[in-house]
Amino acid sequence: MQFYTLTTFIGHFSGYLLGDRGYPCLPYMMTPYPEPEPGPQAQFNLAHSRTQVKVEMTIGILKSTFQCLRGLRVSPERSCDITAACVVLHNIATLRGESPPPPPPPPLLLMKMAKRNPQ
Repeated sequence: MQFYTLTTFIGHFSGYLLGDRGYPCLPYMMTPYPEPEPGPQAQFNLAHSRTQVKVEMTIGILKSTFQCLRGLRVSPERSCDITAACVVLHNIATLRGESPPPPPPPPLLLMKMAKRNPQ
């Protein structure tokens, strides 16, 4: 059995992509077993699921902290640069023990506040 990493196909990164059941099984993408047998396959699916949840939570934290990550409309290369910059800033803030900014108020609350305080 031959293993391929993402480097083999793209040439820039080393590693594997984590995909859910909607992705095809590719040499560089790890997807869960569709019908796992008890034992190693079921354990793999459990580890895969837990990892996927952590990745999605991390993306949610980044999007709530850095509003610029919501709905980026730039080239993929620029998107990677912006995301990397946000991750670096997040890591610096975490190392310094800074608390994340409060989430923005929901739009409905903003409208109610504007009605109470007309300018």
